Amino acid sequence: MKTIKFLGICLLTMVLAMGFQSCSKDEYHSRLKELIIKDLTFASSKDTNTKEFRNEDLSCFSVISNADWCTAAIDVKKSTLTVTVEKNTTYDSRVATITIRDIVDNTSTRTFTVTQAQQDCIRLKDKEQASQEMPTEGGQIALVVETNVNYEWKSDVAWIHKPKSSTRGLVESTIMLEVDKNTTGKARTGTVKVVNAASGLEAQVTVTQLFTGFLKITDPVKTKTIEIDEVGGLVSIGINTNVAFDTDIDQVNWLKSDGREQIDDENFKQKLKISPLTDKIASRTAEITFKAKDDTYGIEPQTIVISQSRSLFIKDDEITLLPDSVRTIELYNGTGSKVTWTATSIEPKDVVVAKVDATGKVTGVTPGTAKITVTTEDGAHTDNIIVTVKEPKDLNANLVGDVAFGNMTTPGIDANNQYKENAKILISLKYLLQNNSNNEIQLNSIELYRDGKLYKSEGISKLNSKLSKGQVYEKEWNRNQLPDDFVEYVTIEIPIEDETNTETTEKTDNQSNGTRKGVRRSRTRADGDEGDSTSGSETGEGDSATDGGTASDGDEGSEGEGESEGTEKEDEEDTKPKTKPFTGPKENTHKYAVIWYYSYAGKEFTFQYPQTVQTTTSRAGVRRARSRR
Repeated sequence: MKTIKFLGICLLTMVLAMGFQSCSKDEYHSRLKELIIKDLTFASSKDTNTKEFRNEDLSCFSVISNADWCTAAIDVKKSTLTVTVEKNTTYDSRVATITIRDIVDNTSTRTFTVTQAQQDCIRLKDKEQASQEMPTEGGQIALVVETNVNYEWKSDVAWIHKPKSSTRGLVESTIMLEVDKNTTGKARTGTVKVVNAASGLEAQVTVTQLFTGFLKITDPVKTKTIEIDEVGGLVSIGINTNVAFDTDIDQVNWLKSDGREQIDDENFKQKLKISPLTDKIASRTAEITFKAKDDTYGIEPQTIVISQSRSLFIKDDEITLLPDSVRTIELYNGTGSKVTWTATSIEPKDVVVAKVDATGKVTGVTPGTAKITVTTEDGAHTDNIIVTVKEPKDLNANLVGDVAFGNMTTPGIDANNQYKENAKILISLKYLLQNNSNNEIQLNSIELYRDGKLYKSEGISKLNSKLSKGQVYEKEWNRNQLPDDFVEYVTIEIPIEDETNTETTEKTDNQSNGTRKGVRRSRTRADGDEGDSTSGSETGEGDSATDGGTASDGDEGSEGEGESEGTEKEDEEDTKPKTKPFTGPKENTHKYAVIWYYSYAGKEFTFQYPQTVQTTTSRAGVRRARSRR
């Protein structure tokens, strides 16, 4: 064993001796400069790089580094040069110089550099910037970033714009983030990252954007009113909002929605369709209100008024006229312009149905229909109305009659020939006629009928006989204007209770109706006419004697036989109720009717009131009788 170790030591000594001999100054030539050596580059991590020199004797060389983070070593056996770098924990790259020296000639050197990359860094200088809050309107965020690597911005939302920037070295850079306006209708959150694609190194920013809803009318901006003429058409309202909204339109039949156009995220056009204004009114209005669907935003509703006006129109509806009747058309003219009027016959076309003058006064000419048109001088506005001309017809349905009885309360005889202390005696009649038609009528005459027979006829003065719509004409007859039998008088016998009353009654009768004797004589003459003159005279004298209550008068008026008869009569009268004659007015029991004769549009008609009372003379007969008169 000792022999083997000894042989090894001898062998090594011989090799070294040979080496020293070969490296002697006299015969040695350095190969250091012929070696192929390049600069090395390392990443920031700990790493080693080994260079192999085949067939090269590296025992003559030594190697050294000027940086403690970088070391170099020669392996003579393997003919390799190994460079090792430690991990770069700084944010800057670094360089070391490696020197190779030839230890034989002690003069030859060779150097190369070792570069190690910096520690990669992407960070926000201010950590508080890692969470950002933005208003609804959006805006910019300035982020101060420290980085020494290439990077790019990545966002998980489209409303935060991705910036483009890169730098090397650990330097500060300001990154501007552009945040769009929030139009989503709610708050939102997004994340932005500064990322190194190679290493995956990143810095993250979370952006929270608030949402504040708004809604306003942009067109029209100031008046909040849209004016449109009678032609109507399409209009639009500009709306600026960032929330979902509803359009409420007044419930009118002339204004409807024609759809909504979206210009961009926050601008809309609400379209409206307005019908032509054909009603006989100067203007009409409706409101359109825009309001947010979600009340939580606290947005006040916005209202605009649509006002449609009509500058020219005829106020009247269809007009009906009679031949030769006239009516002025009522016109609304808000244009301030002069107008022209024209009349066009519709049916029949070949005749003039109606005429119109420059003031709008229409005259009926011939039965038929016509169109009356009014137009402004510039032709911008026009309107028309239909005029119907009709033959005149009986207006009975539009005439109203009435009758009033003038009475007085006085002693009289009722319908049963009974004496009444308070009988209502007719002393006058008043008849009234009211015209409720649209035509002016002319009253010509009036006839009064009693119990179906003509009782009184009288013409009516033309000065006071025209009746327009709603007017009333009244005719009154009193007892002095009617025939003598208008108030009837009759005589009846009424009972009396005693002589005192009889005498009182006789005095009353003498004052008002003549003496009782006159009445008796009248009655005696009437009785005598029925029998012979002798008996009538005797009877009359007997009656007189009896009524006078004197027995001697009866004795003188007859002989024995006559006395007997007188006595019998007295006995008979004593047993009968005592009566007295009464002549007075009779209570009215007649039925009266009036026929009015009137005319309009050149034709004559009649109206009877009451119509339930029959007259023995027909209207045609009355007309013939009146024409004969």
